[in-house]
Amino acid sequence: MRTLALPLLLLAGLTAASAQEDERGEGEGRKDDKDRYTLFDPVPDDKRRAYNPDRPGLSHDPTTVDAGHVQIETGGFEYVWDPRGAGEKSTRRWFYAAPTARVGVLNWLELQAGVPTYNVLRETSSDDRTRASGFGDVNVGAKINLLGNDGGDHILALLPNVKIPSAARGLGNDRAEYFLAAPYNYNITKELALTIEPSVAALRNDANTRYRDSYGLIVGLDQTLFKTVVASIEVQSQISSDRKTATTWALSPSVAWFATKDLQLDAGLVVGLNKATPRWDPYVGVSMRF
Repeated sequence: MRTLALPLLLLAGLTAASAQEDERGEGEGRKDDKDRYTLFDPVPDDKRRAYNPDRPGLSHDPTTVDAGHVQIETGGFEYVWDPRGAGEKSTRRWFYAAPTARVGVLNWLELQAGVPTYNVLRETSSDDRTRASGFGDVNVGAKINLLGNDGGDHILALLPNVKIPSAARGLGNDRAEYFLAAPYNYNITKELALTIEPSVAALRNDANTRYRDSYGLIVGLDQTLFKTVVASIEVQSQISSDRKTATTWALSPSVAWFATKDLQLDAGLVVGLNKATPRWDPYVGVSMRF
């Protein structure tokens, strides 16, 4: 596999482990008592962090789920329309009930698994029409917080992730793919936050003949409108090392309503800004913390 993404993933993992060791070593005399909690010794409810799901939007929140607790974040419905899909085909995708489970393992570490339960794909060209449906590709990964997990205006994490080829025939490329993101949040004020999330991935090319590097960047703003409503706007770009794969640009507005301290409802839209990007991607979802 001639790609830089996998060495970068390994280097990032070693860097994250080293940073965590340094942080623990420097904090021996002032260790936060939350560090003692684990998956099997949960953080008490009154010491949990504010509820910050990864949904909605394109980026991820850099804080982790508290040790011993679980979050379920699921897209209730999502529709993607790309009138200029690969091979000059019009592509439509429907996603139903695609939950992601996030489990707090340590004060700075969580594990994740995303399971797309039912997808539908329809491709149409001038002389052909195909349809596929069924289970999607499973994603497993982790979130490693490096900075600001329990306070501060600067928050940073690493998110390594692997796509496991488990999709029904016609819905996937039958190959594993590898991702690494580094979400960073800066709290400009109590109500306004800046998000910057660079990423690197090893993906299959459009012909599914080899791996290619993909480099992404998301920049966004989150504005608290009321105590329980947050509106966001993000811009995303993806650049490929494959010269035949065009750069994509997308704009993503979204809104989240915290119905309770452990329940969030959300809705959003991803708009393609150029011909290489799907034109519309509306979605709704829900997130719960236990």
